[in-house]
Amino acid sequence: MHDDDDVTTADEDNVGNETAADNGNEAEDDVGRPIESEDELKDRIKRLEEELFQHRLKRFTNQLENTNLIRSARREIARCQTVLSARAQGSEQASAKQPQAEEK
Repeated sequence: MHDDDDVTTADEDNVGNETAADNGNEAEDDVGRPIESEDELKDRIKRLEEELFQHRLKRFTNQLENTNLIRSARREIARCQTVLSARAQGSEQASAKQPQAEEK
């Protein structure tokens, strides 16, 4: 027999998953536009770290239903930190301005 109560849709699994970004190359804000300023990235990292703390607290008290939220938050923090690091080294601007030329 098949139990229909255990069937969930993809939309139900992603409820509250605001930190997942489809593009791994550059951090995006909640509306999907690239984050431009360094201050915006730092604010986003701070907000994501607070969100991660709350998710971990809920997990340890057995109140977190979707444990993938912790993983998503950690990865989004890493994406933002990677963009900040790339900007500090100057590699992000150089790669954006100059497309890689094929060597002959």
